[in-house]
Amino acid sequence: MKNLLPIILLLATSIAHAKVINVADHGIVPGQDATYKLNQLLESLKDESNVTIVFPKGQYDFHPENGMEIYRAVANHDNGLKRMAFPLFNFKNITIDGNGSLFMFHGLIVPFTVESVQGATLKNFSIDWIRSFHAELEVVESNPEDNSFIVETDPELYPYTIAKGGITFHRYEIDHPIGSNMVWDPKTEAPIYGTKKYAIRGTNAVVTPAGENRFKIAKAVKKAPPVGTILVTYGTHPTSRLCHAIQITNSSNVLLNNVTVHDAGGMGLIVERTDNITLDHFV
Repeated sequence: MKNLLPIILLLATSIAHAKVINVADHGIVPGQDATYKLNQLLESLKDESNVTIVFPKGQYDFHPENGMEIYRAVANHDNGLKRMAFPLFNFKNITIDGNGSLFMFHGLIVPFTVESVQGATLKNFSIDWIRSFHAELEVVESNPEDNSFIVETDPELYPYTIAKGGITFHRYEIDHPIGSNMVWDPKTEAPIYGTKKYAIRGTNAVVTPAGENRFKIAKAVKKAPPVGTILVTYGTHPTSRLCHAIQITNSSNVLLNNVTVHDAGGMGLIVERTDNITLDHFV
C-alpha cells in the first residue's frame, strides 16, 4: 500500500489541475465559421497543459479563409501551404471532445495537425466535407466492341464541365481532369476484381455528352467496366492530395476514440515518428 500512495496523490493532483473549456464560452457555436475563434483559443492555451476542450453536440463548420497557414511536407501527399482548423502544436496532455459532433469542412483545409504533442486525445466526433474531392460515376451502359461506356452522375454533388472532348471536375479552387481512378463493386463496397484493366488513361479519354447527367467515355480503357459498377475518379498530382484529415507527427501517447472520417482530400490518418498511438473505434 505504501507504493500506491504516491500514485494516487499524483493522479488526484493531475485531475485537480485539469482545465475544462467549453467552446461555447468562446463564441464557437454551430451555424458559424468556427475556424478563427478556434485558432485563437488554441493559441491562448499554448503555455498550458492538461486541457480538455469540449464541443457541445452539433455541427461545427470550418472554412480555410481564417485558418492558420503553414507550409507542411506530408508523407505520400502534396506538400504546400496548409490552412488548418485544429493546429495542435507543442501541447502537453490536450483533449478534444466533440460529444458526438460533426465537424464539417469547406474547401482546401486540413482538419487536424498534431505536431510535437506529448499526450493527446481526440474523441467523439466525425469529419466530413461539404463537397467531396472525388466523383462517383455509375456505369449505365457498356460496349465491349469498342470498350466505350456511359456513366451517370449527380452534378450537384460532383459538378463538371465537358468541352473539347474532355471533362473537368470542379473541386473548390481547383479543376481536375480524370486523374486517379478505380472501379468499385457497390455490392461488396470494394474494388471490382481485376480493376486495373478498367482503369482510365485520362490523357487518352474522349468524353462526350450522352443525355441528362450522362456522358460517354471512349478510347480510355482496356476493357469497358460492367453496368452497375461505380467509377470513382480523383485528381492529378500535385493537387489531388492536399487535404488529409488527421496528421500526427513527432508526438507520443495519442488516443483516437470514437472518431469517424467520412471524406478527405487525401488519407484519413497519417502518423509519422510517433510513439504509443491507440485507435479505439476509429472508422
